[in-house]
Amino acid sequence: MKIYNYYVDNGYSGTNFDRPELKRMLKDISNKKVDIVIVKDLSRLGRNYIEVGELLDSILPLYDVKLISINDNIDGLNDEEDSYLLKGLLNIYNENYPRDISNKVKTALTTKKVNGEFVTSYAPYGYKKSRYEKNKIIIDTEAAKNVKMIFDSIENGLSKNEIVDILNQKEIRTPMEHIKNTNEGKKVEY
Repeated sequence: MKIYNYYVDNGYSGTNFDRPELKRMLKDISNKKVDIVIVKDLSRLGRNYIEVGELLDSILPLYDVKLISINDNIDGLNDEEDSYLLKGLLNIYNENYPRDISNKVKTALTTKKVNGEFVTSYAPYGYKKSRYEKNKIIIDTEAAKNVKMIFDSIENGLSKNEIVDILNQKEIRTPMEHIKNTNEGKKVEY
């Protein structure tokens, strides 16, 4: 076997068949430069049941290109009838995998929220992540003073521009500058 080329679509979802390297591979197949495609598993070709099915059942056979899928134990060089069914089942599974993972992540985040656990990267201004409990936030006393001053100023009828002028005169850092100058979001070593 001689390796003709590698096709790697980093940064592209397998649910999208409009990927530059996949297109390049298909062009090389149609130009008869490739006669065997080797993938780690079928999901690397794509996660769209219809388009991957078209590739497996129509395009590759049309150009007499064999498929080897290492982790799926599919060997197109020694193809057996049962691998056809296996390819179809894996293709269906691969299409549903991103939805399944997305639902699991959403469920886990919802459960954490219901249990009162904080789940985003940074706490809202005026709070900070606890050093001792991963998903708990506590009051950030320095920033909380600024938040109270802002609310008091609004209550006293000051405009947004007047409040910004006061913050600038007192050289109070913006929320993002405050986060950058604290341990917020950084791993704390004990």
